[in-house]
Amino acid sequence: MLQGNDAKVIDLSKNQISDATAESEISRLVKNYSTSGGSSNPQFVTELRLAGNQIGRGGANKLISYAHWER
Repeated sequence: MLQGNDAKVIDLSKNQISDATAESEISRLVKNYSTSGGSSNPQFVTELRLAGNQIGRGGANKLISYAHWER
């Protein structure tokens, strides 16, 4: 998983991602804390591209909630 890096834009379009995967795995991306250099300031993903997947309204709402909560 990409958690702990300095990625700002992540494109996961057309990867057959479901609501369950979005809730269990992709949610970690919106909590993208940078651990490099001992920085205590969180570095967040600014754009997460998920077009062409099987994420429904419920999964999208969860991701938005996670991103909002972390900020």
